Amino acid sequence: MDHYELHLILDSMLDKLEEGIHVVDQKGLTLFYNVKMANFDCLDKKNVINVNIQDIKQFISKDKNHLLQTLQSGIPMLNMEQIFVRSNQRRLYTISSIFPIVKNEFVLGAIKITREKESLVQIHSSDLTKSPHHSMVTFKNIVGKNKELMNAINMAKKAAQTRSSVLIVGETGSGKEIFSQGIHNSSPRFSEAFIAENCAALPESLIEGILFGTTKGAFTGAIDRPGLFEVAHRGTLMLDELNALPLFLQAKLLRVIQEKSFRRIGDVHLKQVDVRFIGTINEPPAIAMKMGRLRPDLFYRLAVVIIYIPPLRERMEDIPLLIDHFIQKFNLILGLNVLGVSASVLEYMLSYKWPGNVRELESIIEGAFSIMDEKEQIIDIHHITYHIQLMNLSHSIEKDESTLSSIPLETEPAPISEDIEHLIKNALTRSQSLSLKEIEHMAILHVMHECKGNITSASKILGISRQNLQYKIKNLQYNSGLRREAKQLPLD
Repeated sequence: MDHYELHLILDSMLDKLEEGIHVVDQKGLTLFYNVKMANFDCLDKKNVINVNIQDIKQFISKDKNHLLQTLQSGIPMLNMEQIFVRSNQRRLYTISSIFPIVKNEFVLGAIKITREKESLVQIHSSDLTKSPHHSMVTFKNIVGKNKELMNAINMAKKAAQTRSSVLIVGETGSGKEIFSQGIHNSSPRFSEAFIAENCAALPESLIEGILFGTTKGAFTGAIDRPGLFEVAHRGTLMLDELNALPLFLQAKLLRVIQEKSFRRIGDVHLKQVDVRFIGTINEPPAIAMKMGRLRPDLFYRLAVVIIYIPPLRERMEDIPLLIDHFIQKFNLILGLNVLGVSASVLEYMLSYKWPGNVRELESIIEGAFSIMDEKEQIIDIHHITYHIQLMNLSHSIEKDESTLSSIPLETEPAPISEDIEHLIKNALTRSQSLSLKEIEHMAILHVMHECKGNITSASKILGISRQNLQYKIKNLQYNSGLRREAKQLPLD
């Protein structure tokens, strides 16, 4: 069988696949292009074979020529979502991945594989069974153009090409796991397992067994079970909130990183392991070490590369981009057609401090979607006001937890100030069924909103002490009946 016949057989086989396949050589010349991919691209197969992708207009304008990018960088591009609009206005949702074809460290070509999203749903269960620990996220999933964020991304991309351990520093909700997955998927380990574990979520009595694994007979009920070190072999293990890991386990983790070996609980035999470690912490390392939450020796061993992710309040210019991103995401999930946010919502979001960072913004957008009517296309202030107010109260209470805990619960609440009498009268005209306490809570919500969650400023306007206001806020937050009543009454 000569080369030409072999090529014909392979071409015929590819045409039978449900996935779209596009293979190019190192110069971008198309070698294989099956019928399914031609259907996705609305092109004639014969007009693509043996043609350079740079000479095909649709490829350049459609997806920024991702095949060419992979040829130049040698880095795979995974799980890229794309929407094709057919002549009948039907939308076709696809997911594509592009892999470099490498031999002896030289990129010889690239292959693009595209699947229709509906077909992914059918095979989802079996895929999870076969490969439950593969990451789906790349650096392309990070949304933003802030200079500090871009510096962090560039550093992470460089770190991905090394074998070094990485420490990612960032507040809760800032995107530490997305960075970790991006590092994994841009590294030579991208085809192996990515394991993420939150150290703060694991019971101290179980965490050692979860990490190291157990041997049958080691203790009552123990069975032979691999730990995360074994599951992540040849892949990447991300330990989130590393500063929550008990210090004695931090010492054991340090040894695993140094020696690349460990013992299961109850075992006498050493197991060799090849794992890339990524640790994340939600506070500055210096503070974590000073407060005794992070061992200095582990820090110096793990932090070969340190990546700092700026909080959302330090990159406010990215908020419009993030809003658009999450609107597109939930439009796709919920089948809606929301176009954007109103000017008042954007103004509010640009003035908010975002203690919960990107995760909080996503939650607010999702919450707005959940109460919008199908015909509504703009997220307006009434869709998010109550949600943001409660978050403001929650974050204020967390900030003042020590002060609040010193207030006796049996303390008699102080009367409200005469300065907000007009608010009470306004509420009474809307609902005669509300009690004075409920109207008081409405006034508190209103003033806290006006003060953007600042308890000190709000207490001055309300004419009560800071401690009394904290007491009232806690009473409001934990009394679900009053919260429901408050939600039904619009705020000025």
